[in-house]
Amino acid sequence: MSVEDIVGALATLLGTDPVDGRITIGALSVDIDVPDHPVTRSVLDDLLTAPGTCFVDWWIEDKGDAADYERARLLLARAAPALARELDAEACLTFQLDLALMRRRDGALELFSWFRPWGIAEVQESLEDPWTLVQDDGRL
Repeated sequence: MSVEDIVGALATLLGTDPVDGRITIGALSVDIDVPDHPVTRSVLDDLLTAPGTCFVDWWIEDKGDAADYERARLLLARAAPALARELDAEACLTFQLDLALMRRRDGALELFSWFRPWGIAEVQESLEDPWTLVQDDGRL
């Protein structure tokens, strides 16, 4: 799977066009790249338990308006699982490579309960089965 494939799929899901390869909506920005550094490749391989081909970096601006920040968190909570499913990809969404928010393996989605948006009914209603809310702090 190429960076262009992922950018195109995410742009379609979010209904926006990338600018210089980055997709930005409000306080949410997403960059997609190839993990070419050996340490990054090793970390991704460990997180995915398979070779990582692309790195999707979700970033939320937390220095602005609180409402924009919360909208970005909810958008991430809907878009990240949808992107993994759309691409039928193995995925591990982490916070600073220390805590797992989401993991998708063999088509099954695990959402880690410490990330509060997973507990919101409208977010859960946007998810396609199969998925499980895991009562775990997500420590990697």
